[in-house]
Amino acid sequence: MPRRGAALLVACAWLSVTTIGLAELPRTGHPTYERTAEWINANTPPDASVAAMDIGLVGFRIGERRVVDMCSLVHAEGAAEIAAGRSDWWLDRQPDYVVLHRPPREYFEKPAFEREDFAAQYTAVADPYIGIRISGRRYPATPK
Repeated sequence: MPRRGAALLVACAWLSVTTIGLAELPRTGHPTYERTAEWINANTPPDASVAAMDIGLVGFRIGERRVVDMCSLVHAEGAAEIAAGRSDWWLDRQPDYVVLHRPPREYFEKPAFEREDFAAQYTAVADPYIGIRISGRRYPATPK
């Protein structure tokens, strides 16, 4: 019995030390999205809106900036648009910046990227990492 108690005590101590040690390790994500978020933080105003297909890490790291989720995971109104076949619905929200993959992803990015008004309203402003391009609005958004 004493050996079993000692083994349990050692196991608990090891688990505690290991868990505490792991909690202190830096948590990093994919370099593509880390660098994209770094660029956004360094080069855009805090009140800017940013559209992205992969909002997880980018959305988490860009502070108070408003996120426009192309996939509509956080925008209930986008779900009906997507169901109706309008995967470019998010462009109507007139984000200040748009994060696109290179080449643009087939369903949520490409239809908006190929619209004439996208080329008229946005220009490439940065390529923060391989496979990513950030476009910025040429003119202020028009009030709706």
